[in-house]
Amino acid sequence: FEAGFAFNYLKNGKVAKHLKGKKARIFLTADGPRVVYIILDLFYTFWFNVVVFGLCGIRVTTIDIFSRMFKKRNDRDREKMLSLVEKRARSLGRARV
Repeated sequence: FEAGFAFNYLKNGKVAKHLKGKKARIFLTADGPRVVYIILDLFYTFWFNVVVFGLCGIRVTTIDIFSRMFKKRNDRDREKMLSLVEKRARSLGRARV
């Protein structure tokens, strides 16, 4: 996001959040073991809520981490993950998958 579109700095040093009231669901894919991403969850939560989306006023509702996507997963497991993504997207109401 760029300054001026999603946010801008005011003269008093505060930030005007132009996308306030919007929501985001985050889907991360990775190839490492899930335990690593569980440990990093606090970092991801901070990074997306404050640094990436928080600056613009977007509220993160969920962060889903899909680990071992390529090396350890078979097609059936990948289809289950895609079904979960589709279910979450449809629960937004307006999403079309």
